[in-house]
Amino acid sequence: MSLARTALRGVARSPAAAVPAARRPYSAAHDDHHDHHEEDTTVYPPEGFNSRGWIYTIAGIAGVVAFYKYAPSQDSDNRLKRWIQARVEQAKNLQDRGDQHLALSTENQDGILTVQSARRPSSYRLRHPEVIGSASPFSVPVGSQVDLSGVRVKADHA
Repeated sequence: MSLARTALRGVARSPAAAVPAARRPYSAAHDDHHDHHEEDTTVYPPEGFNSRGWIYTIAGIAGVVAFYKYAPSQDSDNRLKRWIQARVEQAKNLQDRGDQHLALSTENQDGILTVQSARRPSSYRLRHPEVIGSASPFSVPVGSQVDLSGVRVKADHA
């Protein structure tokens, strides 16, 4: 009996079954908004060509035109031209250094790739292969000879 009572409690408390779905037409509301907003009462000055910004712009344009007209010609030597020329020469020197560094870096990387792709030789050629089996296995001090137990002798096919 307690199992049925527990099942009924769960059904009775479910919010979907107890409260019917109400229609909420938020987007279909025909309510006009009649709230009052304050109007902007700021009085702005009339726009014209006598403001400071326009005066500075016209004076700047006149200055650029005057500088262009009365500036020294390209043939004459002046301080500004010498300063610009010095900067251009420095830029050329930096470009030459950059090109030289690139060439050296490329050579260095070629050497690194050569070393990284190197492999150990698959076999070693001995001048006298008969010495491998000629030594006595007795009375040999520890560490004086290499363990040659896994060595396979290949004959020349020449």
